[in-house]
This record gives sequence, structure tokens and C-alpha cells, in this order.
Amino acid sequence: MNNVTRDTTIKGTAVVPGISYAEAVWIHPRPELPQAGAVVAEEGRAEEFERFEKAANTVAERLDERAAAAEGAAKEVLSATAGMVRDRGWRKAVKKNINSGHPADKLYTSPEDMLMTYEALAPLGKFMLAATFGNVHGVYKPGHVKLKPSILRDGQEAVVAKHGEAARMPLVFHGGSGSELSDIREAVSYGVVKMNIDTDTQYAFTRPIVSHMCEHINGVLKIDGEVGNKKDYDPRSYLAKGEKGVAARLQEAADNLMSAGKTLFGKI
Repeated sequence: MNNVTRDTTIKGTAVVPGISYAEAVWIHPRPELPQAGAVVAEEGRAEEFERFEKAANTVAERLDERAAAAEGAAKEVLSATAGMVRDRGWRKAVKKNINSGHPADKLYTSPEDMLMTYEALAPLGKFMLAATFGNVHGVYKPGHVKLKPSILRDGQEAVVAKHGEAARMPLVFHGGSGSELSDIREAVSYGVVKMNIDTDTQYAFTRPIVSHMCEHINGVLKIDGEVGNKKDYDPRSYLAKGEKGVAARLQEAADNLMSAGKTLFGKI
């Protein structure tokens, strides 16, 4: 790419079928990474970059998973996006930014972001905002993910200060699996009305099924010439246990979100 100039026309196979390449477009001056207000102390910069890389790797892994399950143009776009997230040049630029003392906090939603979102979407009707406050998809060991629910508070306050209390937005908590109860409750207090727990519900369904297989292995499988036990390998026997596991996890979520005993059924 060293010989590429402003007049170069890039050629090759398009990422999205039917969309051909055009002349290269160059942006001048080069855009600068957004700067956060706080400064990272020198002794904390390595940890800050490590936090950024973990988040970026998680995004790339999720994109890879979705690409593996997709076909055609969607598969190519998802794979290409994962490659962009892994781009060494981008990560080098972020590391340089952090080493200059600026944190990677622009990975979080800012009050300005929430205000801009409200002003762009409010004229269109009702909406919910999935703001980022340290949450990631999947589940991790304690201490690997640091939530900052106060980001939601600050954003809501910025919107309300300019547009009034009625402008307070309903929020979505993505990546809620494995979150501490205190963080969940704090997020709810700032306007979260929906929390995604896909990873937790997957585990809640699978765990009792695995236990069933382990406890009834001689009945599930036909071992040493035996015929097994139909009651043990009947899918209805272990799938029912999986359903109960999911139901228990959803009840826990309802308790955590303080929605137990409440319903909109028949009211809207």
C-alpha cells in the first residue's frame, strides 16, 4: 500500500457482492482520537491498555462467532469488521493515546453522547438507549469487567438539565450476565428497564442437562451391549430440566430487577 496515492483506484473482490470499489478517498487532516477529560497516571497506563485490549478482543470474538453462523454477504462483512477490530495500526494508535495520559474512556457512553442521541431520536417517537458503561457480552470471572453505572446517571442528568424530567430515557443493559446485584440495582435506579442475560440463560438451560447426562450415563448410552434406559435418553426428560433451569434464572432476574409481581399484561 506504500505506492497508493490519492489518484489510485483500488481494485479487487468487493467485500459485499454487487458493491464495487471506487476511487480511494483520503481524509485530511488525519482524524484525532477523542480525548477524555481525566488523565491516566503513568503507573496505570499498562492496565488501562490491557482493559482496552480485553474489550476489543471480546468484540472481535463475538463478531467471529456471528460470522461463523452467517452466510453470504453478512458473513463477509462480519469477518471484515472483526479484522478491523484486530487491526494493529488502530490498537497502536490507542496505545499511543493512552501512553500520553488519556484513558480509553471513550469506549463508554458520555453525557454528550446521550444528549445527542436524545435530540436525534426524540422527534421520531419512543425509543430505548443501550448506553455503554463497561458492560460486555458474555460472562467473565469477578474483577475482569468493571461496570460504571454512574455513567448512566450522568447522561440522564445532562438530558434532563436541558430538556426537562420528561426527557429521561428508558435504558437497556446489554451484557448483564454475571453482573453484581449492586451494579444491577444501581443501573435500574438510573433508568434501566431491560437487561440482557443471554449467556446466563444458556448456562441455566445447559447445566441441568449436563447433570442429567452425567447422573444417568448408563441409561443414556447403550454401553457394553446393554440397551440403555428409554426414560433417561428421552429428550423430554432432560429438556424439561433445562426449562426449569431457565425459569429459575428468569425468576432470579425478575427479583434482581425488582420486577417480580409486576406485569404490563392486559394494561397496554
